[in-house]
Amino acid sequence: MAPFQPSDLVQRLIGRVEMAHIILDIIEIFGTTIGTIGFIRANLPSQPDGGDSAVRIAVGIHDGLSGSDGATPTIWAFNEGQQQIGQTIGSGGTIGAGSFEDITVNKADHWGKQLTYLQIQVDTDGLCIAYTSQRRSDGTQRG
Repeated sequence: MAPFQPSDLVQRLIGRVEMAHIILDIIEIFGTTIGTIGFIRANLPSQPDGGDSAVRIAVGIHDGLSGSDGATPTIWAFNEGQQQIGQTIGSGGTIGAGSFEDITVNKADHWGKQLTYLQIQVDTDGLCIAYTSQRRSDGTQRG
């Protein structure tokens, strides 16, 4: 007895199903990319006034972790030449678990220079940092 041979109709149907899978994969990749871009934009700090830069510090969620919240940190900003070009002293406030704070880094004597490195220090209470992001004075976004 001869082996079963699918008909032309079945072969065309299989080809269309494979094409539909490819199209769905492309749509999924596109949707994931759009979602990622939206997530990044939503997690950047707002544009600061003047020549200053803004840094967003987000704190980890309190999911069984005690003390993930903590004091607002002091931030020192440095350029590519590792020269300090700005700073902000911690406000004495607290950043709560699962939340964030936008901090303006004052570059009074160095307007126009871009910060590339940050040193973050918390003096009084530890802080579980989930992520940081930055908006430079020229609008460039990093994070």
